[in-house]
Amino acid sequence: MPGALANTIKEVEDAISSNNLAEALLRLDDVETYAKIYLENGKNYILKFAGSTEGFKNVNISYTTSPMAEYVGSHIYSELGIDVHRTVLGKHGPKLVVACEDFCKKNERLYHFGELKVTFEPTFLDSNGNETNGTGTDLEEVLQTIDQHPVLRQLDGTKERFWDMFVIDALIENVDRNNGNWGVIVSDEQNVRLAPVFDNGNSFNNKFNDEKMKELMKDDKSFKTIAYSGFRNIFELQNKRINPYQFINKMGNKDCNDAVLRIVPKIYRKITPNTKEHYANTGRRSRHFDYQ
Repeated sequence: MPGALANTIKEVEDAISSNNLAEALLRLDDVETYAKIYLENGKNYILKFAGSTEGFKNVNISYTTSPMAEYVGSHIYSELGIDVHRTVLGKHGPKLVVACEDFCKKNERLYHFGELKVTFEPTFLDSNGNETNGTGTDLEEVLQTIDQHPVLRQLDGTKERFWDMFVIDALIENVDRNNGNWGVIVSDEQNVRLAPVFDNGNSFNNKFNDEKMKELMKDDKSFKTIAYSGFRNIFELQNKRINPYQFINKMGNKDCNDAVLRIVPKIYRKITPNTKEHYANTGRRSRHFDYQ
């Protein structure tokens, strides 16, 4: 294990111990458990645990690899020059956990995209031309909100951030960039800024163990299916989940094309050359980078 990674894991372990984690746990839902901890840099962190895979079919691990996915996915965003929350790895007993820095200041609040979306008064039309209540993930609804919502329309970089995430999430196979895990930060003085990218834990097929990954990578057809042709993100067009690679290849959206031109050269320059060494150090690999 490289020294820097070992140090951050030790820092989180010490914070868990000093904050009496057993009493601090807060159960927010049936998938993951969270707790607040404080690291030596004086900032608050949310500690995220791997979700249980109980009830999932054809899954041969007891817990997801979401802490590692959150850590690696967030670091890929950072390497590509996108503002992203800081993450550090740690252990709680034998289990890997990830600590995510609280990026809001005392006088600020995070508003998820979904919260803004449902305050938008004009009638929503989905990609089928039907009126909706605006709570879904139809791509046409999302783009309409970005283009016309008074808050987002006046905020520089919103559209670019969305399409950058669309491209990078395809790279890391994030299946869940929903309306609740990106947004804006508003201060008490009503100053608005884009929130850093966060919530990248549903990436890298996080319900597969290493043996399953290796098995898929040995078979070219299975590998291409899971990494390319069979992948779908959270967004829909005409009631069908979108394959982002096929969407990108059609080159039918100028803003998406621009994001590809911004992001892909950085992938080849900053990510691909270092991938094997990085994933060897963290104990996990990416199908996309290894498949050349």
